[in-house]
Amino acid sequence: MKDLEIPIKETGIDSIDLVTIRVGLEKYFNFEVNDADWYGFNSLTEVLYFFHKNKRNSESVIDISKPIMTERTLEIRMPQMANSALSENWFLKEIGDIHWELLSLGLVQKSSKFKDDVGNRLYATFVRINYSIRPLNYFQENEIIELSGEISRFGSNTYFTSIHGNCNDKSIHAELISIFAIRELNYNSMISKSNPQTKINHIKQLDFCPDILNQYKLLKKELLDELSFQNYKFQLSNNSIYSIDYKINPYYEINGVGLLYFACYPIILTVVLTLFFVLQLN
Repeated sequence: MKDLEIPIKETGIDSIDLVTIRVGLEKYFNFEVNDADWYGFNSLTEVLYFFHKNKRNSESVIDISKPIMTERTLEIRMPQMANSALSENWFLKEIGDIHWELLSLGLVQKSSKFKDDVGNRLYATFVRINYSIRPLNYFQENEIIELSGEISRFGSNTYFTSIHGNCNDKSIHAELISIFAIRELNYNSMISKSNPQTKINHIKQLDFCPDILNQYKLLKKELLDELSFQNYKFQLSNNSIYSIDYKINPYYEINGVGLLYFACYPIILTVVLTLFFVLQLN
């Protein structure tokens, strides 16, 4: 029992592990603990004592989970294209918008109304995105893309959207993970996690940590030497072969709330890689 009395910060348990513990306890005791209480615990002993003490006298978030889904049918026109191919930038914006729409449906709030317990504006910040799609030049003007998405959550802060789609014989699949975050002192470089203040959350709670999140945890801890995606394997290393200071274009790469737009990452990567190969040729 002494191990349970060690301060949580000294146990080596990371934030995702804590979410796993929280979800398991909430499911076992059949109520959800509010964030003010959860973040006030100093040890696992305090956590267990709280759950046992309050298991019959809880005021939890209303659990009326149900499938939260959406569907979209779009025609590929000029705004969806780039140089005789489907625009990757547009595609990322579209699946990101689907995720935001599902969050709003599940939390029964407009995205501009997402706030934490003290009234801070919350932003759904993407921490990982996986997607598989045919080469973009296979997509032609005036073809029809059909997309469907469904959202779930792990804890009160981590949300997952799975998107499936097709365009004639071309299949599309994407997975997105986001957490809620606030900007401290309105600075883009100072962002911290927070949770939405709501008594109603329709979004289905998962009983397990999804593989995509567990892999993200291992990546953060630098416990993976290799990353597999589809039939490809990538060796991971901290050794850098090239670095550059990239100057952000505020007119194109900053989104509507003043943060770096994740949909611009492929463009930034392309620019940086081009500069790298130019240097190699010189």
